[in-house]
Amino acid sequence: MDIDMDEDDETFYRRDIAGEGRDRDRDRGHSRRDSQSSSYYAHGASSGGYSSQRGSGSSHDSYSRDYGRGGDAGYDSRRRDDRDRRPGYSTHRDTTYSDTDPNWREPYRDRKRDRDQGYELDDESRTRRERERERQQEQRSTAEGRVRGVSPTKRPRESSPERDPDVGRSRVQEFPVPTRPVVEEVERKPKISVIEEEIKPRRPSKVIDEGEKEEISRPMEGRRGMRRSNKMDGRDRYDNVRSRAIDLSSKVGTSGTPVDLIANFFPMATKPTWCLYNYRVDYTPDEERTQMKKRLLRVHNNIIGANIFDGSNMYTIRRLDPEPLILFSERESDKAKIQLTITLTTQIPPGDVQYLQFYNIIIRACMNALKFEELGRHFYDRHSSIKIPQHHLELWPGYITTLRNYENCLMLCVEVTHKVLRQETCLTLIYGQQRERDGRERSQDALIGSIVMTHYNRKTYRVDDIDWTRNPLSTFDMKGKIITLADYYRTKYDLHISDMHQPLLVSRPKKKDIHRGEGGPILLIPELCQMTGLSDDIRKNYKIMRELSMYLQQAPDRRVENIQNFMRRLRCCTDVRELLSKWGLEFEGRLVPVRGRVAPSEQVIFRTGTEPEAVKVGPTADWTFAFKSKSMYSSMRLTRWVVIVTGRDSRGLDTLLHTMRTVGKTLDFEIGQPIQTMRLPDNKVQTFINGINQIMSNHKSLDIIFVILPNQQLDLYSAVKKRCCLDYGIASQCFLSKHLQPNAKGLMSIVTKVVVQINAKLGGEPWATHNPLKASHTMILGFDVYHCGKRKGASVGAMVATTNRDLSRYYSTVSFHHGREELSEKLCTDITKCIYAFRSKNRDELPDRIIMYRDGVGEGQLSYVYNTELAQMKGALTDLYNSAGRPPPKFTMIICTKKGNARIFNKIGTGVRNPDAGTVVDNTITLPERYDFFLISQASRQGTVSPTTYNVIFDEQGLDPDKIQRLTFKLCHLYYNWSGTVAVPAVCQYAHKLAYLTGLSLGNPSHERLAHYLYFL
Repeated sequence: MDIDMDEDDETFYRRDIAGEGRDRDRDRGHSRRDSQSSSYYAHGASSGGYSSQRGSGSSHDSYSRDYGRGGDAGYDSRRRDDRDRRPGYSTHRDTTYSDTDPNWREPYRDRKRDRDQGYELDDESRTRRERERERQQEQRSTAEGRVRGVSPTKRPRESSPERDPDVGRSRVQEFPVPTRPVVEEVERKPKISVIEEEIKPRRPSKVIDEGEKEEISRPMEGRRGMRRSNKMDGRDRYDNVRSRAIDLSSKVGTSGTPVDLIANFFPMATKPTWCLYNYRVDYTPDEERTQMKKRLLRVHNNIIGANIFDGSNMYTIRRLDPEPLILFSERESDKAKIQLTITLTTQIPPGDVQYLQFYNIIIRACMNALKFEELGRHFYDRHSSIKIPQHHLELWPGYITTLRNYENCLMLCVEVTHKVLRQETCLTLIYGQQRERDGRERSQDALIGSIVMTHYNRKTYRVDDIDWTRNPLSTFDMKGKIITLADYYRTKYDLHISDMHQPLLVSRPKKKDIHRGEGGPILLIPELCQMTGLSDDIRKNYKIMRELSMYLQQAPDRRVENIQNFMRRLRCCTDVRELLSKWGLEFEGRLVPVRGRVAPSEQVIFRTGTEPEAVKVGPTADWTFAFKSKSMYSSMRLTRWVVIVTGRDSRGLDTLLHTMRTVGKTLDFEIGQPIQTMRLPDNKVQTFINGINQIMSNHKSLDIIFVILPNQQLDLYSAVKKRCCLDYGIASQCFLSKHLQPNAKGLMSIVTKVVVQINAKLGGEPWATHNPLKASHTMILGFDVYHCGKRKGASVGAMVATTNRDLSRYYSTVSFHHGREELSEKLCTDITKCIYAFRSKNRDELPDRIIMYRDGVGEGQLSYVYNTELAQMKGALTDLYNSAGRPPPKFTMIICTKKGNARIFNKIGTGVRNPDAGTVVDNTITLPERYDFFLISQASRQGTVSPTTYNVIFDEQGLDPDKIQRLTFKLCHLYYNWSGTVAVPAVCQYAHKLAYLTGLSLGNPSHERLAHYLYFL
């Protein structure tokens, strides 16, 4: 039968293969530039510059008996890095969005040009701004709890040509400005901090829930006079890139079977008709303390009405009269009479992004009114906590909320999340590790990178280091008085420290804290810190994880019920109703209906004899059954290979080898007898290294080294991978010895997956799919970043590219970078390597089409990716093709996001279930300024499936939305570590695996000899 292209694909792509294209004009967004500060802080104490840096992620790379869930098949551990391939498992990360208008950029450019030409505020306004900035800086310098080693003094803010001298903010904002020009001072106002009505100021923070590692920020406990939470600046950040081309008539596809869906969004029932006014509040005589400013203004709420006030700027929905409005208040401390001058700064037009920031602040006020506890970026219902005493765990149910303008209206996205708390302190963990050899190193491995919560203020912090030279008896200067940490906590919180010799935990500030002048680390006492999240030992405990999954992996009907219960609580709470009615807001009580489509099932190509045979993939998107009767699409030969095993684990080796040959015969994969079997006397790391060295000295060339590991220890696994991948440039396959035990189950299934994996590592193609772009030279790129490399402070970027027409052979490259600028340079180098690799495999032909799937991009990084990375890659491609005398290729860049908060449900009568694999949503819940769509590429058997969001930020292919969506779904079928679809295109998953292995185990790029093989599976 003819398998080059089925009839639907041929009709579907006919015009595009002919080379029809569409030019896209792109507007570009703007991103905040980083600034640095040199001040040092501590939560009750200070320390010098701490530089140890560790990232999140599991403690070791491992394999699983479930094929594709780990590194090499047979290595039994549930790993976090492959979680995105596991249907039904979801993690939650806070994402914030904003509204945008297609016409906003031109007035912004006009205003930016005016500012660049010197049309700034007048001298009086500038002086007033500088005075306000100096007052705020002085407040920071005298804040309680700060320790610098010297007495606090007023320190001027570091100047930079990139920053606005009036408010210390970046001139280039990360959110769009209004659609028409307004008063210049709008850009110069500090963003809104808190709602004066019923809101307590809290610290912005970023949390990854469900027990994951978290990013946190510094506490503000005891720092009076400071703006504690700039929510419109740090918490709800908007980074908009208009990726939807002007000439794109529609981003909605038409192919597939229509299906009725619902999503976890609540539309706003009433659209506010009011206008937002921005006022500046000046105090005479000057008042520096923000909290006192709020108290002085609060007594006039009956005159002002509902308002948001952050200490200097006030937002209201009514215009005050007269202008300026002068009020008087009495300061309680000294009975002084304070004059408040309220001056109108600007009227913010409807459609401005600040409205969305304003709305999200109101939503957070509603969460406070519901008595929810804020931990990090999200709110949790502490009073409904779930205790699991037998495992010393506690779960706090919570919600992630985001309000944003979607395709048709303003909607509130609500997602269920949980915070996992372990009923053990950091000191208990340190005590346990100290009993072992290398106790300090073990303690650092267990604590660095983890998230802890302090008992006294229930705030979360990321542990970046452990200071073994300090303890609770260490002193610091607090307002000119020398005091120990133990005395500080006793007087401040009535807490008594039991162990005065315990070390201190160090938490470094984040970039947003440095921007506010908070540059130094925080010191925490382990005894007062509670562990959060799931440790690696807990994740390996099947009994605990099975019990946790009852709460963390909620079925669709239960998740929908919890989301609707939240909205009912929101609508029924008296305080919330009063708060929303004050601003004229109301939400519908139903989840928004969505019209989706299910793409046609794809065909996976195997072989029967010498002829290719296409197998239609069913709704489960799993083709494991095909290995029982079909051969692999392309098989290599395994004839020169060796086995390394310890003497005690070699009893079941003969059974394993016999099973491998039996499976290989069925799959048409020739497996010969190992040319050498080395039995090691013990399981020490050095013994395995010496064994590999001896084997490589005995044999000049080998296909693969098969290593049977006695356990899942990271040091042993890393040592084997380093020696093989870095030193000798040879593929290796690891296998756990526990699968060789006489009572082990499922050996045939495990061996089948091992054999398929070995074939892929040797350059074979276990299966393939129809490539609709086969008529042209098309290269698909995947890129991902791992932020925990062995190199200190470095991140690992991995790029994987297809090199053949079937999109089933790959080239890979790895680079290390320390910042975004270095990453951009490495991207250009890596894409050049991939093009040369493609050329070497295609008779000196360069690719005509390049489609890049970029993973690992946060919401706040889109502007940089679009403005910098994309521009540099386009420039590198142009230079490369010009030097070859060829026109530049058609280039497309698509951003993949796996960890969004959107959840989609298939509505069946009165119930719901997970949508089928291939479900596409490109309307209603997508963003109007983007060329984006949701794709569910996996069928979930447990929990709620998480859709992947795709944002086409640049496109020169001329492919309409249907073709982009279908191609993306096809690529999700080509990940050879799992006989089913994965959450993202295979090139992205390969890049993720490579970056993870390099960052966690290898520490350096692998031998160039392995670049054309999938050695990292």
